[in-house]
Amino acid sequence: MSAAEVIDGLRSLSETDREPTALGLYHLICRTPDMYELYLRSGDEEEYTMLAYEREEELLGRAPSEFEDSFEDWLSALKTARLLEDWAGEVDEDELTDRYQVGPGDIRGKTDAAEWLLGAAESLAAELGLGVSSEVRRARQRVEYGVRSELVELAEVRSVGRKRARRLFDAGIETPAELRGADKSVVLGALRNRTKTAETVLENAGHPDPSMTDVEPDAESLPEREETDGGGTDDDQSNLEDF
Repeated sequence: MSAAEVIDGLRSLSETDREPTALGLYHLICRTPDMYELYLRSGDEEEYTMLAYEREEELLGRAPSEFEDSFEDWLSALKTARLLEDWAGEVDEDELTDRYQVGPGDIRGKTDAAEWLLGAAESLAAELGLGVSSEVRRARQRVEYGVRSELVELAEVRSVGRKRARRLFDAGIETPAELRGADKSVVLGALRNRTKTAETVLENAGHPDPSMTDVEPDAESLPEREETDGGGTDDDQSNLEDF
């Protein structure tokens, strides 16, 4: 798929009342030569053909016939888009590597390429006045941080990332502004009693007093199976999820 075909896909979307979904936008950019698609393995063709029928209304552009030579590549792009959708849906990295039989580096490569391609699509949509640039931007942000829409702003705070953003959100801290003025005991509890991490996060958010001296974690904010070692590192936040 060429850049012109991407533009055509965005233009056709802007001319309808449909709101673009993340999967539809991911599939659109996964069909470009700049995205290295996932291979179809045994059983994948049937699975992703079924997915294409189930979510047909979300997919942009013309779908090739099952009898066309290009159909397999189109399904490979759909499989790649589904990986990106899962990542942006906060599926754990270990589960993704098992589900798609890829390594963490492969996931990082796909998310980096998707972020770049969606950034280009966003610029084109804005320049051409297609009216979908905000939706493309949100899809780009979600794949950049690996989060659902409600976590994008929190994940943009340096040192937060996808897992910490989810813990903070679940503790009732939903925006960077709320993080700047948050109760430090709630932040410490949400961040698993990791004092250095909590101080760094609050400092980056602009909290007036990020020090955790004499602060005890709020018990209701502690995630289940908590290890309260006071000042360690987040050993469950894998390398890719730190970015």
